[in-house]
Amino acid sequence: MKRQSLIAFIFTYAISAYAHPQLMRQQAQEAIQRPAKVDIVPVEQLNRTTQSVPIQVALRTSVGEPIAAQEATTVEVTATEPSGQVVRTSLIFAPGESTKTTALSLSESGVSKLRVRQENDLLLESTNYVNVVPASAPSQRKKRSTKMVRQHTELRPQFEFTHRPPLLRAAFYQEPNRPAAFPASSGPQLMLKVSGENDATGVRADGVAFARVQVFYMDNLPPASDIKVWVSQSNGDISANPIIIREGQFMGEAHWTSKFPITAAKLTIAGTNPRIPFAGSTEADVTFGAPILGIGLLNPPTKMSIVDSVTLTAVFFDADGNPIPTGTKREYRFVSNSPILRLQPDHADVAAGAADFSTIAFPTFVGESQIEVVSPGYISKPQKVKVTGMVVLLLCVVGGVLGGLLAFMNTQGKLWARIVTGIIVGAVASWAYVFVGLPNIQSMILHTQISVLFVSVLAAFAGVKTLSVITKALNFGF
Repeated sequence: MKRQSLIAFIFTYAISAYAHPQLMRQQAQEAIQRPAKVDIVPVEQLNRTTQSVPIQVALRTSVGEPIAAQEATTVEVTATEPSGQVVRTSLIFAPGESTKTTALSLSESGVSKLRVRQENDLLLESTNYVNVVPASAPSQRKKRSTKMVRQHTELRPQFEFTHRPPLLRAAFYQEPNRPAAFPASSGPQLMLKVSGENDATGVRADGVAFARVQVFYMDNLPPASDIKVWVSQSNGDISANPIIIREGQFMGEAHWTSKFPITAAKLTIAGTNPRIPFAGSTEADVTFGAPILGIGLLNPPTKMSIVDSVTLTAVFFDADGNPIPTGTKREYRFVSNSPILRLQPDHADVAAGAADFSTIAFPTFVGESQIEVVSPGYISKPQKVKVTGMVVLLLCVVGGVLGGLLAFMNTQGKLWARIVTGIIVGAVASWAYVFVGLPNIQSMILHTQISVLFVSVLAAFAGVKTLSVITKALNFGF
């Protein structure tokens, strides 16, 4: 592990040495000012199976602030009910919109998992949970028995740890972060759920991005008094400890953040007051990953010749624009909006701990193209690249003239005829070399302007000499 960290540090240092700091800082500033993730939040705590559940979806910056869409943005919303049935819908953010509200028909009682993602995975996704109360639940609070009132209102001098018989624990067990059915029980229960950015499996360790820690009160009616839930975490900070489910509410929430990457941070329920059993697991794991703000190109060219090939290097960067190694293996794609530029490879995986990844751009024609690099959850700012051909055309002419002169010096004849022929032959050969040969050749040596000059000279010399031999045999003056 130490060796991988050392290698990652060396990579990062090397990239920082040759990167353009100003360009990276500019990209970081621009990334802060555009949507970075999409979030999902239930509008109401009390939801019933007989009514649609209102859900709010919001676009947010990298620091969690609402931000308007810069272009039409389509997001997909899904709700996974306790049985595994999935309810889905889609929303379109028009330019200028930062929030949208929709309603989902959830027919099953219990805790359902909500998820929202941008359709092309260009933004970070988020998850959340919502509790749906059975339709048969009374709408007004009824008088509870003396025993139940005592259970929920009695104040204890200190919180108590949750204890359950092994058999009862097995009966209520659910996989962490999975939807859970409304418990069929004679008494209320609590349920722990952890969600948030990247479903809490890759929360950025920047001290701002958070995993959402929720404790749900599972009953037909809300509690008659506050319920306090103490938690213990192995790493990071909890915004509220204890987590409090207020009187009349069904859920209490805290935010779990970290300033350092942690592969598997663990949270455990330490106790509750009053003592109420948990349905499901009382532990949860969260992965705090590298504090990546965005992705960008280190050395995007603004102009290149038709015969050039350019190595494009991309990096993930933090809020200060510094290249940062990724903590996990990630997919990436280099994208060109036109066939003018061909990128090889155009997609691959970047290994965990790697600080950079690259591709080679091969022009196929003259014109303008936009290039960018994307990875799930991140997108770079498109860069314009202009492919030119005037210098290459000039080299073709020069090469044809030189080839014709060499042929004249070797075979004599008419100088003007050899020069004109050399220009024509050199231009045709250079055209075939540039537009047919080079796009299929990856050798960096051949993708240079000097190679075009050599091809034009050699083709003109050989062509003129061959033509002079033919015309001499046919007794034509040349």
